[in-house]
Amino acid sequence: MMEPVTDAGTLADDLAAALRTPFEGLPARMRVRAFSVDYGHVRLPEGGDLFLTRYGWPHLAQLLPANWYAERWYARVGVRLPGATGHAYHARDPPRGRAAG
Repeated sequence: MMEPVTDAGTLADDLAAALRTPFEGLPARMRVRAFSVDYGHVRLPEGGDLFLTRYGWPHLAQLLPANWYAERWYARVGVRLPGATGHAYHARDPPRGRAAG
């Protein structure tokens, strides 16, 4: 079993640890509550923040912003949403155990 997130480390270390930590195991510093909903929070090495509910958390690897851009998974297998600005696609998740990309 992988060791979950504990103390703060580098952003890359924190992200790597978050990927192997179940939502319920996240430390308080990686949880946020807004509008009566709990979110897991990760700071991204390339800048910015990502907030996911307990339902999105198991899909963290697939939902990382690096997978959002035109040459990546969502653009290759998805259908661009009509009228969308930016990179919004309807796509199935990659098979479990395989990150998008």
